[in-house]
Amino acid sequence: SVLFWSKPGFGIYYSEDGTVFKQHFPFSGGAGNPDNFIHAICADDATGRLYIAPLSSHSLVPAKLYRSSCSWLVGKPCLSWEAVDAGLPVGSLVSDIVWAKVANRLMLGTL
Repeated sequence: SVLFWSKPGFGIYYSEDGTVFKQHFPFSGGAGNPDNFIHAICADDATGRLYIAPLSSHSLVPAKLYRSSCSWLVGKPCLSWEAVDAGLPVGSLVSDIVWAKVANRLMLGTL
């Protein structure tokens, strides 16, 4: 299994052994890109995909939600991302993500 955590402005940290963590910025620009300020993170155990919601919002666009474009596997991290925010409310922020224990099913909280 893979362990994930994040700290706003530092992207994602992941570990395959629970001791050594590697840092990954999902989007270009490092700490200068507001989308790398991860606010919520969730793994879909059935598909092996990771979902992330940045701490950035704008009053004219929907809340942002991304998922890894492939499954995370031990020894083979998935470091590419795709937007999956269709239908989310405009001007809001994804505050929580919970896996519903069914492949590709999540529960989201928005502010």
